Amino acid sequence: FTGGAIQAQVANEAAPAVKPRSINLSDIPPSALAKGPVVNPSALALWDIQDYFALDTIASTAGGFAGIAWVGNEWWVSQWNKDSIYTIDINGNLLSAFKIAGVGAPTSGVRSMTYDGTNLYIADNTTTIKVVNPATKTLTSTINVSSVGFAARAITYSQAINGGAGGFYIANFGNDIAEVSLTGTVLNTISAATHTLTSIYGLAYDNLSFGGPFLWAFDQGTQAPAADAKLVRLSLPTGAPTTVVHNVNSDIGALTNTGIAGGLFITDSYIPGELTIAGVTQGTPLDILFAYELDSSSAVVYDGALTRVNFTPMNTLVPDEHISAITFPLEVENKSGAPVSINANITVSQGGSPVATFTGSASNVPSSTVAPITTTGSLTPTGIADYDVQAVISLVGQSDADATNDSSNFRISVTDTTFALDNGQITGSLGIGGGTGGTLGQIFTLNTSDVITSVTIALNGPTLGDSTRIVVYGFAGTPNSMIGKSDYYVFTTNDTGGVVLDLPVTNMSNGALSLAAGTYFFGVEEFVDNVTLATSEFNWRPLTTWVTFGANPWAPNENFNFRRVYVIRPNTGNSISSIFEVPEVKTLSVFPNPATAELQFRLEGRLENIELMDIRGSVVKSEVFESPVSEGTITVAGLPAGVYQVRARDTKGMVYVSRIVKQ
Repeated sequence: FTGGAIQAQVANEAAPAVKPRSINLSDIPPSALAKGPVVNPSALALWDIQDYFALDTIASTAGGFAGIAWVGNEWWVSQWNKDSIYTIDINGNLLSAFKIAGVGAPTSGVRSMTYDGTNLYIADNTTTIKVVNPATKTLTSTINVSSVGFAARAITYSQAINGGAGGFYIANFGNDIAEVSLTGTVLNTISAATHTLTSIYGLAYDNLSFGGPFLWAFDQGTQAPAADAKLVRLSLPTGAPTTVVHNVNSDIGALTNTGIAGGLFITDSYIPGELTIAGVTQGTPLDILFAYELDSSSAVVYDGALTRVNFTPMNTLVPDEHISAITFPLEVENKSGAPVSINANITVSQGGSPVATFTGSASNVPSSTVAPITTTGSLTPTGIADYDVQAVISLVGQSDADATNDSSNFRISVTDTTFALDNGQITGSLGIGGGTGGTLGQIFTLNTSDVITSVTIALNGPTLGDSTRIVVYGFAGTPNSMIGKSDYYVFTTNDTGGVVLDLPVTNMSNGALSLAAGTYFFGVEEFVDNVTLATSEFNWRPLTTWVTFGANPWAPNENFNFRRVYVIRPNTGNSISSIFEVPEVKTLSVFPNPATAELQFRLEGRLENIELMDIRGSVVKSEVFESPVSEGTITVAGLPAGVYQVRARDTKGMVYVSRIVKQ
């Protein structure tokens, strides 16, 4: 807002489509002119009023209050239309009034504040977050968040963001909610269509309430249930609204005056033994700081969570000649307020029938602690097949209050040619960016010598005209010397919306890439723009994914707070590794590639049969010819989009292999 718009809204700042309520001064009870009474109900419950203050009376200034934070043992409150900030003690007494150089402007101030225990992070309706030392009341640094596409109005800190490195949720009225890192990088967004709120002013991250974490929004929207000051609890990570909604004007408004939503803050240190969700309603003529009980923390709620199954080896896809015994260690977390003992049970099934069961336990796991569990025994697959794994935990002697985090279901597949660490569910992408170039990828272990024929990668949206290639390195603690490569691939217009590439690889002399048993690094080179290598949140482990760029030496990705695996899938020669010695293999042609409806094939020879296999090695299309043929057509219209292997056999028993992409 500028100029006359500021002057027209001295008392409160509303979303452009919201009209402030008209309030009569005579309707405000005397209790609202100072600190409100602390309500001490007989039973702790959500929405019990803990406190409320009339900020205009305490600070002796007219309106404009919006931002709020509980810092140490005092409230910090701010004005949206001035660069003034105030501190107030627990009894409602004004402690200080001040301005911070570089924060806000004389006619446009702080909208929201959040606190990580050390720094205050301030949103003043600009594209930079202001980092403030609350002890010295000085600006120490700024964080550029211009990439979110809007000015930061609502802000809240979460330690859980960016794999535990910390970050923020940021919003501005009806925009998407952006999840950003401590350096301002956008990590994720909750679309406006998902959160459905039209006028978000305040946000607060809640990892204290049972069943969380949640994200609370203080919304000025008037959609049902009608409220200009509506507290809405959003589920994480989706950001969808839950059924928990509260109209602040239904009780705080009745005690004082009605208003519209302002800033929001959550703390567990305001009233001993209770949780607090506090905010500011921008009223006419009074602005109210209110504090509700968020939930009861006096009673222990028992909750164990299965955080990860660290199956070893960590392949989700493994060629049959590389199978080995699989063990199933896992990690559990005690989310209770007291120690618990946790049992684990893992069932492996094939074709719907259980083939193995493993158990383990962890005793007296402290509160808020992650503990390992080693399960008994191992599974050695017997051939090409899918193995469905279900892991379930239970508490010993206690009822688990949240069953949604007690289990994990996934699949390990034995294929004929393909390695993978991902589960096929792409959740994001990574690249180096900045034009520095480099290589990123991950390690795979071969249990026997084999030939790597190609590497399949998924890219979420590379840049037209940019290029990439596959590289293979030896590995001894870190990637060392390059031993294999593909040709360079230049991205076309069709690739920019996302593409799956299957790039043939050779050794450095352009011969077959024959590898002895051991561990190798398979990487993707980036040259100019972000290569957008697809990632999956599933199955990450330390010291598995690696990166180098610019003058930086090789380092594991977790050093940069990225804990994800890549969609990189090496393909082996398996039983057909000898094809590299046969010149005829180069005469097998399949086109068009990518294919949509029909796939044509041609060979300088006579074929007896041809078949298509999906990336798991399952035959999805097969044809045996009554008389040998040199060319023909296969219908692929009904197949799902993806990468398929084409395998053909001629009259001499020679096998020919190619790969196609079905769109």
